[in-house]
Amino acid sequence: MSNSPPLLLKAILFDFDGTLVDTKTYYFGLIADYLGTDREDTISLAGNLIERKLLPKDVNVRWKIIKASYQVSRKLGFGILRSLRAVWFLSQNHSKKFSSAQPTEGTIQGLNRLKEQGIQLGIISYTSRNKISSFLKKYFQEGTIIPERNILAKGDFGKSKEDGIEKFLKLFDLKQQKQLCAIVGDLGGDIISGNNLGITTIGLTTGYAPANILKMVNPSRVYNNLTELAEVVKIPSNKVLSKP
Repeated sequence: MSNSPPLLLKAILFDFDGTLVDTKTYYFGLIADYLGTDREDTISLAGNLIERKLLPKDVNVRWKIIKASYQVSRKLGFGILRSLRAVWFLSQNHSKKFSSAQPTEGTIQGLNRLKEQGIQLGIISYTSRNKISSFLKKYFQEGTIIPERNILAKGDFGKSKEDGIEKFLKLFDLKQQKQLCAIVGDLGGDIISGNNLGITTIGLTTGYAPANILKMVNPSRVYNNLTELAEVVKIPSNKVLSKP
């Protein structure tokens, strides 16, 4: 149970990779399967390699994942050719096998709890819509947790997530109450985008960035998982909203 003070919100936007879905375990689990190495050791080593290269402003770690796929293979004792083939294997199979990706810790329980409270939920991600939709359909009754109109996927907004956040503020009618909308992400770039627009920003340590890196970009809060966040979120009463 979290000891954080209540967080008054009407809407929450989620990043996808590393925030709602455990892509670190998924991607490097594929690498371990290909190399025939211990999954936990491979995933842990890859996570450490990526963390060392993370910058507070990172919003996408695609190339860091690709580089780590090669580096982890080399550190596990494989030659250059075998390591390059591991990268190729990941690039060819990560979309085909995405149905095996698992939610991050607390995601299912946390999303359900937020939905029950009446919080409006959305996703803003550089991931493809097909991946997001297939994930939601697998773990939730279709269309019940996050409606299709509340998903901005790859190609639905500009180069910056700020463009997408502004679309959501209009959709949720919160342009005049930005603080009642939050963005939740596992990378500093998500936090920076939210801070630039004056909304509430929340870091989750479920992905690649640890708490110390997330805190460098001044998020409103940092939690270990979505369940912890859901425990402190409250919808503000009309009395609270009417205060000057």
